[in-house]
Amino acid sequence: MSCLSFGKKSGSADQWKALSLISLVPIAVRVYGVQQSNLPTLLKLRRRGMSCSLLDESKTSQHLKFVTFVRHSVRLDTAVEGAKWEDSKTRPYDTPISDRELVKVAADRIIECNSKNFPTVVFSSPFRRCIQTACTLVKEFAVLNPASKVVLVIDNRLGEVMSQIRSFLKHSDVQSFSYCSIDEVHMEAAKAGIEEFIWFTERNVPPLDEDNDGFYARVRSFDKIVEDYACIIPDHRRIVVVTHADFLNVRLQQLEPQSLYAPLECGFFMETISSRNDDCEERSAVSCMHRMDKIM
Repeated sequence: MSCLSFGKKSGSADQWKALSLISLVPIAVRVYGVQQSNLPTLLKLRRRGMSCSLLDESKTSQHLKFVTFVRHSVRLDTAVEGAKWEDSKTRPYDTPISDRELVKVAADRIIECNSKNFPTVVFSSPFRRCIQTACTLVKEFAVLNPASKVVLVIDNRLGEVMSQIRSFLKHSDVQSFSYCSIDEVHMEAAKAGIEEFIWFTERNVPPLDEDNDGFYARVRSFDKIVEDYACIIPDHRRIVVVTHADFLNVRLQQLEPQSLYAPLECGFFMETISSRNDDCEERSAVSCMHRMDKIM
């Protein structure tokens, strides 16, 4: 495993954003320090002999075709009253999951909705319950099709509404917020047989004082999130996104403004995007649902 971290150069116009690129196979990385606002343009990565710029190459990437938004599995602190885990005292907002069998059922249904085709990328929120759900999905995809190869991408913009996090913390503890450790993700990925995962750990972390408008903006920027990885993972035709109920609700309301759903644990909907040509998307619609209770 290689792990490259670049610290913050304070007091300078060329302030760096700390980042980590994690891989379970050797991967050579070239990073050039630039102003934070220009980082996507000049951040260079060399992967298996390929050198590219994230922003430049995203312009020619393939459009999304099938995107499945999945809610994480059952929270341990919901399933078991007074549940405890290793860091439950210091990080009470980051519960593990309690049901992996439910994830396996969801994996089967996702493949059915994809006409027996397998996803190439699984995106995940950085919270433990989503990472565990995502890794279990990838493991089950491999069981269903040993020839499939799925890359795991963790992105902070897919995380929980930050006001939910603040509700778990005392005012004096707000600044102690953190995601789970790289080592924990490494172990979870290894158990699932995941060959590589990508996580820019310090990039695009939502502010702790984020309001609903800020969260809605994150959801609306999902297409940009995918574009940021277009050079590293060029095949985006079938994507799975493991995130939270609020994220699913906001995204779904964009597609069906007159409807309201309650995503159950491991519930999902598939967004199908068709286009007339490489540059003009024609329409986006919900083509499949699972464990999505319609309220209105």
